[in-house]
Amino acid sequence: MGQFGQVVWRGFPCALTIGSLICLVIVGLGCTRAHKAENLYFLRFIQALDEVNNTTGLNDFYSIGLWSYCTGNITDNGTYKTTYCSKPRGGFWFDPIDTWGLNGTNTNDFLPGKLKKSLNMYRNVSLWMAIIYLIAVIATVLEIMTGLMAVGGNRLVSCFAWLLAGVSLLFTTAMSITSTTIFATLAATVKTVLKPHGITGHMGRHIYAATWLAVVLSFLASALWLLDYCCCSRRRTTPRPIAADHQQSYGYSSVPLNGVTAPRHTPYPPAMVFASPPNLQGSYQHPMHQTPTHSTPEDACEPYRHG
Repeated sequence: MGQFGQVVWRGFPCALTIGSLICLVIVGLGCTRAHKAENLYFLRFIQALDEVNNTTGLNDFYSIGLWSYCTGNITDNGTYKTTYCSKPRGGFWFDPIDTWGLNGTNTNDFLPGKLKKSLNMYRNVSLWMAIIYLIAVIATVLEIMTGLMAVGGNRLVSCFAWLLAGVSLLFTTAMSITSTTIFATLAATVKTVLKPHGITGHMGRHIYAATWLAVVLSFLASALWLLDYCCCSRRRTTPRPIAADHQQSYGYSSVPLNGVTAPRHTPYPPAMVFASPPNLQGSYQHPMHQTPTHSTPEDACEPYRHG
């Protein structure tokens, strides 16, 4: 895989992780400002207690977020108009007794034991839900930074990106499961025990879509980082050094033979070089495939030779 292919391949999990981070930020922004409370809420209480509405001045709805709540009135055309949002704080939980001003009233008539049990569970889990959310955001940010560093093709950095993706996926999933379970239980309880008093509750669709979309994107990013680490690590771009014994497998010593030298260290056996043997005194070299003639002493008689 070339350099451009590595950038494109590792760009996919980085883009998925950025999308997951955006979804987590959307979840955290719910009910922090008036214009962010229209659709971003975990749970919304509608209407007020009829028995104390005229004396306490309760609003028409109360929207609950991760860090705060918002309240307002419903207009004649059915629009939810937010008029107040509480200050965001860690470990927030919506206390209807304090918010609705029921401290001096007989709360047992308005908050049955089943609802109190659900509220206590919500209060105990709210702090841990906020901590899990922060860990998920931090792990996601670190995953993005590590993923950008892994674009160059470093396999060790890809391993760290996958580990951070696993941490992000774990805590994002835990936060989504916790929030969905807690507020679904609370909404079902409110509908059961407070409906006779004119109070209903329903869960927000947009914020749960954002939190579960963050889980899906985080899962896909984690799977791609794992695939990248196991199967698509950077291949060697420089030739592997040849072992010494392999270099000598076709090596031939260069021995000068009548001015001809055999090649050294060729990737294939060199061509055979034929050279004449050194001249010996009193000898005669004959061409190949010819019958040699024998020499005679100088004092021997030769035909057609005259003194």
